[in-house]
Amino acid sequence: MWRESRECNKQKNREVLLTFEKTPEFSQIIFEIEREVFEDRAWNLALLEEELRNDFTMVGLLSKGREGIGYIIARLIQGEAEILRFAIRPMFQGRGLGKILLQDFIREASLKGVTRIYLEVSEKNKRAYNFYKKMGFHEVGVRRDYYSQGENAFLMEYNLEVEAALADASNVGANHDLPI
Repeated sequence: MWRESRECNKQKNREVLLTFEKTPEFSQIIFEIEREVFEDRAWNLALLEEELRNDFTMVGLLSKGREGIGYIIARLIQGEAEILRFAIRPMFQGRGLGKILLQDFIREASLKGVTRIYLEVSEKNKRAYNFYKKMGFHEVGVRRDYYSQGENAFLMEYNLEVEAALADASNVGANHDLPI
């Protein structure tokens, strides 16, 4: 059920494990992280349990021992994914774990045929917005009054086909054995 993330081994986080299999105990672990990270915007336990029962839902959970430290929840439908929730506990932020979780999610989603990933991020959450930009997401729209108190959300997209083409293009000429 658990698999160790290769990227984790390259860092100080050797005991961090990542799984994308849903289990009944996930809802309680995620709920604890949800309340800590999102506070008054946290999903309630019933909503989390309902979402985890959805056949189209993919969940990734990062843990250290039996302690949940981060998660991602997304819906995968017809080649597209929408990230519904993504969080790393504050005490574990800034260690590259969000990057690992998102990269592994993208890899797992691509294995399931996903070519585009969408998410919404609050216009006020500059840290998250910049993180997603750094990870290759692009702003494709604005959802007006998406959050309470009239707060807008930026709609962002990650196009796996474009990102793969860009990665291939950046490797062109990397072989120094070729005549110039």
